[in-house]
Amino acid sequence: NGGYVWHDLRHEYGSSVIEQGATIQEAKELMRHADIRTTERYLKAREQRLFDIAERLGITKPTLYYYARNKEDLIVEVGARALDRIIVAFDEADPASGLDRLKQLLRRYGEVIATDFGKCLAELSEGDLGEAAAQRIRAGKARIGQQIRDLLQSGIADGSIAPCDVRMTSFILGGAINGIARWYRAGGGLS
Repeated sequence: NGGYVWHDLRHEYGSSVIEQGATIQEAKELMRHADIRTTERYLKAREQRLFDIAERLGITKPTLYYYARNKEDLIVEVGARALDRIIVAFDEADPASGLDRLKQLLRRYGEVIATDFGKCLAELSEGDLGEAAAQRIRAGKARIGQQIRDLLQSGIADGSIAPCDVRMTSFILGGAINGIARWYRAGGGLS
């Protein structure tokens, strides 16, 4: 099982609920915790992440804040870098069939999502961001979604992709790729 147990699933769900903007009371009810202090651990885990980022980079939190005005700036820059790395694949695409270009884009997308930058992007809750920052991330995600839809349309037109609901297929592909951030760990059991 790769060391992944039931509690890990509960913890991911609880953290996700909090990251998506649920109040502590809403999260408590969804998690069916008897005591709010149990639910508060999910908030503390979320707050711990900045310290973990600094530690993994081998720097202090004040050093992080030297380069970013606040946590939001840091998060947005990390997300934006991941988006940029995915978007570069648009420009590098070979002039092949729609299917071949789509596979190339999705491969690059998956490679980026499996990095720390990509995991940050995939797990980023726009509810934690101010409007300007959220708009910047939404615009990048929209560009990726549109590129996937365009490549699906191109593949349908050139016969390399069977006719399908392009919008729904792009949502499924994007969701599957973003899901990698939840389970992939370099060197882990599923890598």
